[in-house]
Formats: sequence, C-alpha cells, structure tokens
Amino acid sequence: MRAALFFVFALSLFIDGATDCANSVTGAVGSGVLKIKRAVRMSGALTALGCMICGIFLPFVAENTAFCVTFSPENASAAALISLFTVSVWSGAAWFLGLPTSEGHGLICAMGGAALALGGEIQGRQFLWIVFSSVPVAIVSAVLSVISARLFSQMKGAPSFAIIGLSAVSSFFHGAQDGQKFLALAISAGILADGGRVWAVIAAALIMGAGTLFGERIIRKMGFEMVDATPVAVFSSDVGSTAALALFTLLGVPASTTHVRMVSLAAAVKASGERADVSTMSVLLAAWIATFPVCFGTAYLLSKALLCAIL
Repeated sequence: MRAALFFVFALSLFIDGATDCANSVTGAVGSGVLKIKRAVRMSGALTALGCMICGIFLPFVAENTAFCVTFSPENASAAALISLFTVSVWSGAAWFLGLPTSEGHGLICAMGGAALALGGEIQGRQFLWIVFSSVPVAIVSAVLSVISARLFSQMKGAPSFAIIGLSAVSSFFHGAQDGQKFLALAISAGILADGGRVWAVIAAALIMGAGTLFGERIIRKMGFEMVDATPVAVFSSDVGSTAALALFTLLGVPASTTHVRMVSLAAAVKASGERADVSTMSVLLAAWIATFPVCFGTAYLLSKALLCAIL
C-alpha cells in the first residue's frame, strides 16, 4: 500500500504542476514579455521554492485544510489512495484537453467523497468554507486588478522586469498553495512518519516543479486564447492576483490559484478597455465548477466499489 501511495502522490503532484502551477506566467507569455520555454523554467523553480519554504515554515493552509475531513483509521490509506487517483485522472484529462483545473480543490472534494464512503466524517462548515474559499479570494484579486488598471491606465507600457518579477512571486505562492493541500491529505491520512514532514515537503516541491515544466499546453490556452492583453493589463492583473494570493496564503486560506489568476486577468483586461474571449473564459469556468462534483462523486463511487470488492 505504501508503494502505491508514494507512486500516486508523485503522479498527482507532477500533474498538478503540469495543469496548474505554470499558469502564474500566462500573462507574461501572452503579452510577449517572456518566451514560453523560459517562462515555464522560471515558474517550475519558483513553484518548488514556494512549496518548500511555506510547507516547512508557514504551513497555515495545510493546517486549516487537514481536518476538514476525518478518515476512519482502518481505511485512511485506502481513502488517500482513492482521493489521489481521482484527482490525477480528472486533472490528467483536463491537461490533455488544455483546460486548467483546480487540482487542490479537486483533491479536497475527493477526500470528502472517499471519507464519506469509507466510514469517515466531513466537518460540514469547515469543508464548505474550504471548498468555496476561492470565491472571496478571486473577488479581492479582481478588485485589486481593476484598481491597478485604473491607476496605471496612463502608462504607455509596463517594465518587463516588473512583469517578470510579479510572475515569479505568483509562482512562489502558487507552489505554496498547492503543495500544502497535498500535505494536508498526508496529515489527515496519518501517512507522514514522525520527523518526515521536511523530507516529504522537499520531495513534493521537486516533483511539482518538474511537472510545471510540462505546462505549455495550459499556458497557450490561457495566455494566447483567452485574452489579447497589453503589458499594462498584464502588470495590473499580476499586481492584483499576486497580492491576493500572498495575503490569503499567509492567512491560511486555501485558494484556487488558477482561477484567481484567470479572474484577475479578465478583470484587468476589461478595465483597460481591451478584449477578452468570453467563450473561452466560460469553458474554463465550467471546467473549474465541474471539478467539485466530479471529484467528490468519483471518489465516493470508487470507494464504495472498493468496499463491495473487499466484502
């Protein structure tokens, strides 16, 4: 069981990097400030660093998320395995279609489905708060992006180093957010040995960073298809989303970093009087919304099927 858990953990973290973490640089790539190859390398390095530093020294998101569900002791490993398998399949399919999903929130929903089916419990209010916490984060991010767009509306262009710097910081907090959601699962399932958290976080950071290097498909969808953005709009979006992600990460609030970025970019583009592809945005939003019931329901059904097979 431990070997299977390690493999699926690694696979999930790798897919998370490929489907999610590279989105921090979509604005910079779409506006022509960064070439896509260089962008994913930068994002991979900063994603790993954010996961490592915050997972070890500032694990507020993990601590707030870990006990939204309670696994039954005898089925904890099976529930963790099914949760990881579910979110890997869902996110892998989304990556193939070029759709960004919230793998962190998909994992939380899968944990809820598996726990409910295998004799565990869901802490109702805390679970719902965590599932829908991205909504206020996205709203704050959008408001900050609009304010930034209005403040910088007279700028003829934004410095490239500022856009690159903000993308780097966003990648850092992206890794911090997503890495801690996987850490929360490990804590909930009791599969971290005493004193093993530091090494587990380091391994998770390296795997997630490596996965980010395969995020080009998602970047092209969000950076080239969703918006036709100028550097000023990208800069404004990055100011809003990075500030919101940093603030809520330090407050221990889990967020869907992909969709915080998406909403911020759309808000900044709109406030700058530029064009946003509404149809593409609608597809991306629908994929995010579908993540919740699909991951919860799939994990629940797989867990019930496992019980039937055993009995």
